Amino acid sequence: MGWRTSWLILKLMLLTLATATATANDSPSCQAVVWASNDGKWSVGGTGQVSCACDGSDGDVRDLKLKLSGNTLVTEIANNTVLYTEPSATETVQNEYECWWKGYPLESVKVMVFAVLNVTDLSCRFDVRDKLNCSFTRADGEEFHEVTRYQLGVASGRTSLCTADKSEVGRMHCTLETTGYAYDLPIQTFTLTMISDRVGGMQTQVIELPFDSMYVPKWPSSEPSRRTVAGNQTCLAWENAQELLKRDLEWVVELRPRLPGIPPLNRTLTGGEKTDQRILTFCFPHPPQGFQVFGVRLKCHIKGNNTIWSEYYPEFEITTNATVPARPPQFIPHGFSFDQDNDELTVFWFPLDEIDHNGPNLSYDVFWNGQEASQTYSRSATFTNWDVSQPANITVRSRNNKGASVDSSWLWVPAISDVAKRRASHLRYHHANGSTSFAWDQPEETDLLFGYTIYWCNASDTLGQFCQDGVSTYNISLDDGERQEYTFSSSMALQDIALEPMYSDHVSGGISVRLVAVEKKEIEAFTLRKARILEGIGALLVLGLVIMTAKKLRKMNDIEVDLPYMGEISRLEPKSESKPSPRVGVPRISNPYYDPKTTIVDIELQPLTEVDQEREPQEQGKEESFTEVAAQTEPESSSHVRMDTCNPSPRINLNNGYVMAPPPRINLNSNGHVMESTPRLIPNNEGYINPPPPRLNLSNNGYVMPSPPRIMPNNDEYVNPPPPRLIQRSDGYINPPPPKR
Repeated sequence: MGWRTSWLILKLMLLTLATATATANDSPSCQAVVWASNDGKWSVGGTGQVSCACDGSDGDVRDLKLKLSGNTLVTEIANNTVLYTEPSATETVQNEYECWWKGYPLESVKVMVFAVLNVTDLSCRFDVRDKLNCSFTRADGEEFHEVTRYQLGVASGRTSLCTADKSEVGRMHCTLETTGYAYDLPIQTFTLTMISDRVGGMQTQVIELPFDSMYVPKWPSSEPSRRTVAGNQTCLAWENAQELLKRDLEWVVELRPRLPGIPPLNRTLTGGEKTDQRILTFCFPHPPQGFQVFGVRLKCHIKGNNTIWSEYYPEFEITTNATVPARPPQFIPHGFSFDQDNDELTVFWFPLDEIDHNGPNLSYDVFWNGQEASQTYSRSATFTNWDVSQPANITVRSRNNKGASVDSSWLWVPAISDVAKRRASHLRYHHANGSTSFAWDQPEETDLLFGYTIYWCNASDTLGQFCQDGVSTYNISLDDGERQEYTFSSSMALQDIALEPMYSDHVSGGISVRLVAVEKKEIEAFTLRKARILEGIGALLVLGLVIMTAKKLRKMNDIEVDLPYMGEISRLEPKSESKPSPRVGVPRISNPYYDPKTTIVDIELQPLTEVDQEREPQEQGKEESFTEVAAQTEPESSSHVRMDTCNPSPRINLNNGYVMAPPPRINLNSNGHVMESTPRLIPNNEGYINPPPPRLNLSNNGYVMPSPPRIMPNNDEYVNPPPPRLIQRSDGYINPPPPKR
C-alpha cells in the first residue's frame, strides 16, 4: 500500500471524527418544561398563556420556540422562559402547543377552549296565566350544539329542558309551568344551566326578570261596549278589563287613510281613562283632514323599556268630521277668456284636491262686483253680458255642506277692449304618426310678446268646462314669441287645451281655449244639418212620387166600361122560420130533356123559388121531355153562347145580399153535341161551397154516361135522389129517360 493510499484513509478517518463531534454537540441537552394556564381549560373570549423552559440547563433560552399546528408563535422571554399569551381564546375542541429546542420537538401541552354561560337576552312572557314561554341565545358555538344542553328553572315553578328553536338558528326555547301566585310576583328568578358533554361539566347562571317585562296585555274577550265620537276624537270602552286597569299602559294608534294622497299617521299616546274598576276607556284624536276615511289599528304595552306589545286590536274605520274647505281654488294665471260673439267672459281655476274638500257637496262661489257667475262648473265659471270697457276683480271661494272656505282667491281681468289684440286665435290640431301638432295664429299685438304657456288635460264631456273632474292640468312654457306651433309626442285627440300669450308687462289678453266637447257639438250640429238636408231631399222625392201616382190614378179613373143589359135585379128572401135549401139560387132547367127532333139554341133558365123547394121532392120521379123550345134557329159556328147575342132577359138574383151565380151555359161542340161544362163552386146560404152540378160524361159510343149521384140534403136534412140522366143516341140526339120499373 503506497503513501497515497495511506494519506486518503487518514483523511477519511479525520472527517468521520469531525462529523461525530458535531453531532454530539447538536443533540438536545434541554429538559423542557411546558405548561398552560388554568390547567389547559380556557373560556371563550378569555385570556390564556403557554410557557416553555429548560429545567436545570444552562442552555441558551433563545433556542426555545413554541409552535401551534406547525406555526411558530410570537413569544416573549422572561426569567429564562419562553411565554406565549392568547388575548381572546376562540372555542375549539383541543389545541396542542409544542416546545422546540434547536429544531427538535421536546414537549407539548393540550388546551381546551369552551363557552362560558353568560346569557343576557333571556325573555319570558305570560301567554297564559300559569305558563311562561322563554327564549334566549345559546352560549356555545354551532359546532358544539350536539354536545351541549340547557335547562331553565323558575323559583315559582318547575325546571324544564330547553329545545332548539327551529325558526331561528342559535335560539333556545323553554316552556315553564308556574304556580298561581307567580302572576302576582313583581320579580321572577330563573336558574339557567349549561351542560357540556365534551368537557364533562356544567355552568349555572341566575337571572332575574321583572313582571312587567313578561306581561302581555290581553284585549278583553268582549267587544268594546261602545265606540263614540265626541268632538274631534273617537273613544273606545272595554268592560271586564281588570288586568289592563292594573297597569300603566302606553298606546300606539296607527291611522291608515283610504285616500292615497294622505300620508299615514302613527301616534303614541299614554294612559286611558279608568272610569271604574271594570271599564277601561281610551280616546284618540282625529287627524286634521275633514270628512276622510281612515283605518285604525291599536296596540298597547306597559309603559317602560323592554316590555311586550299586545297584538293589534281588530282594525276598524272612522270618518273624520266634516269642516269647511281647507282653502279656495287657485286661478290659472291670466285664466280668463272672452267670447266676442256672445259677450261672455269665462274664468278658469285649478280645482281643489279631494284631500282639501273636508266635506261633501263641494262647489265654488264665483263673484264679480257682487254679481254671481251665470254658470259655474268644477273648473270654470261664465259671466254673461260682460262689459268690455271696464276692468274687474273676480273672486272665488270653495264651499261644502259646512260652509265656504275662510279665504278666497282673486283674478284681475283688464278691460277687454284694451287687450283684445293680445289674444291668440285659430287654435288647431294636426294628428300624424301618433303625434299631434298644435298650431295657432299670433296675437295682433306682438311688441312685448316673449312666449306662450300651453295648458292641457283630459277632456270633459260637459259643454263649457275645461278639463275632466279629478284630473291634473299640465303646462309648458315656450320662450319664443315668434313660435306658432308645438308638437306633442303623443296624440292629443281627447285633450282640452288652452294657450296664453305672455307679455313682458304682465298684461295679457287672456287664454284661448279649444274644448273637445265644443268640437263634438259643432260636428254633431254639422252632421245634423246634413241629415236635415238629406231628409228634405227625400221628402221632396216622396212628394213628387205621390203627385205622379195621383195623376196616374186620376187618368185611370176616366176609363169607361160598356156592359150589355143584364135585366132587372130581383131579390129572393128566404123565410126566417125555415132553413133555406142548399140549392137556393141555383138555376134549374124547366124541361130537363131535349126533343130528339130539335136543336137547342137557347134555353130559359129559372131560379129555384121557395115554392119549388116545397114541390121538389114530389117532382123528382116525373119524366118530362123537352117539347118547348125558345127558338128553332141553327146554332152558330161558335161552341159558346155569347152574352151580347143572347136575348133571354137574364136576371141577377140576390140571396142574403149577395149576387147569385149566373145560369149555366150549354156548350155545343162542332157536331152539335152538348159539351160538359166546367164545374162551378156555388156558395149556399150558410157560406159553404155546394158541390158542382152534374157532369155529362160521354162514352166511347157517344152516349152520355151517368154521373155519380149527388148527395144533396133537402129541407128535412135528408138526402134527395139524384136528378134524371140524359142519354144520347147514336145519331147525337137525346133519348128520353127509360120508364120507371
